[in-house]
Order: sequence, then structure tokens, then C-alpha cells
Amino acid sequence: MGGRIQFALERFGSPRHSSHVAQLWSLGSMSASRQICPMNRSRRRLVWLGVLVVFCVFGYFFAKQTVFGEMIRAAFRGVPPAQLWADDLANDVRTKTQLASLQDWSTQLLARYRAGQLATISRSSFAGPFAVRLAPQEVPSWLSGAWSGRKPEVSVLLSESKEPECVVIGWYLCGLRVGAPDYITTFHPFYIVQVKPGIYAYSLEK
Repeated sequence: MGGRIQFALERFGSPRHSSHVAQLWSLGSMSASRQICPMNRSRRRLVWLGVLVVFCVFGYFFAKQTVFGEMIRAAFRGVPPAQLWADDLANDVRTKTQLASLQDWSTQLLARYRAGQLATISRSSFAGPFAVRLAPQEVPSWLSGAWSGRKPEVSVLLSESKEPECVVIGWYLCGLRVGAPDYITTFHPFYIVQVKPGIYAYSLEK
């Protein structure tokens, strides 16, 4: 009996048996790594997919404001680039939370002008000859900062009788006309779209 036990122990500790054990261990490790590697690949793919989605979202936000981006969008939609400018402004009014109070603020601004309580500095550069430009302190930060550094000129458009008609939030070739909900513009630029009653987005030329 003692001899058999001694024989088993010697065989278990033999180099040949150790080699078999090492081979089995190696095969087990390879099998486990083969099971783990596909999981790691899947995780890496998901991470890269997430990075790509984030890049596309933020890249589109910045690229659509470039001339090249506007040309691609205009070609895809089959419209002049100037129409995109007005449509983008209309979409901003509909979707940007900081612009939710735009019409109420504009209506109060017109009332202040009638009461002689509004500070203005000069004629407007973009709203036409019958308009006065607001002093900088009259323009709230939520409005001046709503377009990522592209600060608009904010003016009050006057009728020929010097009565305030609407607030003009303008740039060189496009802008917004904002009045009370019953305001109807008689303005006929190259392109104009009603965002909601009393608010219009426009482009002056192609």
C-alpha cells in the first residue's frame, strides 16, 4: 500500500506530468481569454460608437454655422442659404428655452418706449431708417448671448408717425421682428416666415 502511494506521488511530481498540467492550464487560460476578448471588443466598440455620436452632434452644431456647412445644408434641402438663416432663427425661437420670454419682453419694451422710459443710443444699422437702437444696458444677457457670441443689434422699429411697431433683433442680412401677438408685419424681404403670431424671421437677400 505504501509503495502504491509512493508511486502515485512520484508520478504526480514527475516532469512529464507537470508538462501535462501546464498544457491543460494553458488551454484553460486561452479558452477564458477567448471568452473575455469578445466582451472587451464589444465594450470598445460601444465606447467608440458613443464618442462618434457625441462628435457628430457637437460637430454638426458648429459646422452648420460655417459657410461650407450652410452650402451643404442648402443643397440638401434645395433652398438658398439665406432661407436657412431665417429658418434657423425661427427654430431657435421655438426651441431655445432662454428665448421663451422673448415676446413678453418685447411687448413690455414697446410699452416702455411709448412711456419715454427706454434708453436708446442711435439709429439702427440693420432695421432701417425708421428704427432706434437700444442702449447696451437695455439688452438682457439671455438675449445677447443666445447665439453663441453672435450678438444681435436690438432696435425698436417705428412707423412714419414715430409710433413703435415691433422690436427688431437683427444682423446684417437676417433677423427677427417681434411684436404683440396681434402684430402683423407689412415687411416684404427676400424671405420671411411667421414663427408664431406676432413673431417673424426674415432674410434680406439670397
